[in-house]
This record gives sequence, structure tokens and C-alpha cells, in this order.
Amino acid sequence: MIHINKILDLNNLNEFDIIVSGEEFNSSKPDPECYSITLKKLKLKPEEVIIVEDSPAGIQAAKSLGIKVFGLGTYFDKKTLDVDPFFLDHTEILNYIKKVYKDK
Repeated sequence: MIHINKILDLNNLNEFDIIVSGEEFNSSKPDPECYSITLKKLKLKPEEVIIVEDSPAGIQAAKSLGIKVFGLGTYFDKKTLDVDPFFLDHTEILNYIKKVYKDK
């Protein structure tokens, strides 16, 4: 966590209420532990969040908790990730959210 805080400080990104690090988890994805712990810290339910994932293991972890997943084609294509919706970059995700969730 020291390294994360240092990077955030160097880039003036100190506005996060909660920071979660892999150091806090005993298991790796596809085990959903990282998402379970994060949901508890945020005091949110699976149906209240959307996870952006770029790996099959991460998608499996999120889906196992019933969390909505947006696929991001960073390293894998849509067929490999097997998730819908699928986006090529963060701008596509932002535009989709603005369009679909504008009235919510």
C-alpha cells in the first residue's frame, strides 16, 4: 500500500475515500475475494456496481457474485472475454454509461 500511496501523492490523486490493494487478499481471481472485500468496504451490494474487467478470470470472479461486468479489450478480444457489453477503450465505456444511465 505504501507504493500506491506514493504514486497517488506524486500525481496529486489524493481524493479517494477507499483504496484497495492486492496485498489485502489471500486469493487471486477468479476467486471473487477481491470484489467481496471491496464491496464490504464500499458498503455496496453486487447489484449496485459495475466492474470493468479486461481478463477472463476477473470476469468470472465478478459474475460469480452477480455483479454487472463491462468487458474491456485491453489484452483479450470479445470472443475470449465472453462478456457483453464489450468495449475497446475507456472512452467507449464512458459514452455508453452517459447514454444508457443518463436518467438514473
